[in-house]
Amino acid sequence: MALVYAQTGTLDMAGAGQVLTAGATASVALVLITAGMALKTALFPAHTWLPSAHAAAPSAVSPLLSALVIKASLYLLIRVWYVVFDAAAPPLAGLPTVLGVLGCVAVVWGNVVALRQDRLKSVVAYSTVAQVGYFFLLFAYLAPSLGAPAGSPAALAAQAAWVGVLLMVLSHALAKAAMFMAAGVLALAHRGDDLDGLVGAVNRMPGTVLAFAVSGVVLAGMPPTLGFAGKWQLLQASLQGGQWWWLAALLGGGLLTFAYTARVVRATFDEPGSAGRQQPVAVPARMPAIALLLAVVAVGTGLLAVPLAEFLAPALPIGGIP
Repeated sequence: MALVYAQTGTLDMAGAGQVLTAGATASVALVLITAGMALKTALFPAHTWLPSAHAAAPSAVSPLLSALVIKASLYLLIRVWYVVFDAAAPPLAGLPTVLGVLGCVAVVWGNVVALRQDRLKSVVAYSTVAQVGYFFLLFAYLAPSLGAPAGSPAALAAQAAWVGVLLMVLSHALAKAAMFMAAGVLALAHRGDDLDGLVGAVNRMPGTVLAFAVSGVVLAGMPPTLGFAGKWQLLQASLQGGQWWWLAALLGGGLLTFAYTARVVRATFDEPGSAGRQQPVAVPARMPAIALLLAVVAVGTGLLAVPLAEFLAPALPIGGIP
């Protein structure tokens, strides 16, 4: 911010963007702001703070941290890139690709580590690291559209990517809040969130387990959920823009998400010799009901994907693209 102010004499975003010129100062400022916001959004490899913070937070706080807080820095980063540095970003042509690659690594790394966790809230926390990776693919998709004429493949790909990422941000907010709430209810009822301690939960707390499972399906991008609508737009952007190499992360990430969701659900089934285990503590009915409601909304909004896409498309932050 100090570098931008030194060159432009203002901290107003639109005003700074009008007078900021490409050069070393603007490039360094863009890299520093991007690194800071990537740290706050927990993009790999600056993600190490998030799993511990989200897993250790009270169960009523974890949904807010994952569903809302990390989105604020992503929103700011998008505004800074395309309002302040719109003219100064082109010299750093490799930076969007770097963010895309880091996003792909985050998708794979976060999901694989989530699959290996033995604590329920840690599973959900590491899945957030993976979902953040999808969001940063946006910069890689939009980069080729800078200066591209309206209606060109690059412009159409940028529009599809913009809508897709925003739909995924919304679906993540709903599904991850539901997943953390379900995990918190299970942890409260079973006096801990170790997966080994959840045996039989599917029989005693079917609604809570269903909320977790449905949330995982949304995050995996299965139809007809809102997560599927967002991922489908990103798939279209990859094909329209010729950036087919991002497909591996989009498809592989969905399979890994489904795998850790299935592992958690499997842990809630009865096993031989589990009849004598300690019974769970009763929890207020409103707690699992809210988690299930959010999961259902994440699925139901998938049926409204077309009007949502039409509403979001005009907000594309690159000029000249309808």
